[in-house]
Amino acid sequence: MMDARRKSAAALADAIKTTSGTSSSDAAIRAGASTPVADSIGSNIESVLFKMNNGEINRPQLREKLLNLKHNPILVDKLVSGMISPEQFARMSSEDMASPELQNEIKEIKRENLMQHVTTDGRMPNRTDALIASEAATNGTEIVDESGIEYENH
Repeated sequence: MMDARRKSAAALADAIKTTSGTSSSDAAIRAGASTPVADSIGSNIESVLFKMNNGEINRPQLREKLLNLKHNPILVDKLVSGMISPEQFARMSSEDMASPELQNEIKEIKRENLMQHVTTDGRMPNRTDALIASEAATNGTEIVDESGIEYENH
């Protein structure tokens, strides 16, 4: 492993070790009892990111992962407990990595934005549109209005 990759893996492992979480397994890592576990998770994440980027280190993507690990103890707990594999984490979007509270806030903002959207035929969305938008935001599905226009739910 080249030096830059080794540093990336170490940075990921350090973020896992230093993030204060709520589970006993995270406390064990912070205490140093399971440092090899954090090192292994960091190395696996780096390896997947490296492969995803065709053998390149994508620094912005790495920074995004580091920031999410440092600021989301629930995410770290899920990684440490095995609920999320390093491979799954490496492929997560920033929205997927967000805390549950932030995810709910994002869904609400999307729903409000859709309700403020004027359709192509010049009408404002109605209550049915709001229910469809709310359901789509909750389930991550595509939104199709009665005129057949699809809206991608990001």
